[in-house]
Amino acid sequence: MAAGTEVTPLCGVIRTSRLGGKEDMAPEPASNQRDTVKDTELIVSVLNGDIDRIHRMVLAALGLAAVFVTQIPLSQLRALPELFRVLTVIAIGLLALAAVLLFYYTQKLNGKRLELANAALGDPPPNMQVEWGANFEPANKARRKWVRPLTYGSRLLGAGGLLLGVVVARLLLG
Repeated sequence: MAAGTEVTPLCGVIRTSRLGGKEDMAPEPASNQRDTVKDTELIVSVLNGDIDRIHRMVLAALGLAAVFVTQIPLSQLRALPELFRVLTVIAIGLLALAAVLLFYYTQKLNGKRLELANAALGDPPPNMQVEWGANFEPANKARRKWVRPLTYGSRLLGAGGLLLGVVVARLLLG
């Protein structure tokens, strides 16, 4: 069982504790379904970790833009050559777009997580290795389509951060 999971022996209930103190309860599956449940727990755990990681990237994108806008005096930015002022606007726009794309990806990933959990409850339960491969194998063309927001969002986060670095370097070097 995953961390935070316990089986109540008298009731045959699986209790899963999530971050924030929330608790899920489900009846303990029959022994022939136990592998599916373990596979599903592993998949959901992996997807939860990915969603948390992407949320941190969203916060990084918004945080970089917010700190730059609020902490650099406007007079210093206006004193820069026009090229650097344009780079500043582009960088903040890239960071905002990166945050939107990354957040959109987490919403799609959450939908996939729910689909996989729902599939595991089907009768008969599917082979979760097949379900995982159909959604997350790099060779799967359908996967590449819904993962694009992650790819583009990550690249825009890097590009926006790089452009802000150039502007900050110009500010520091005068």
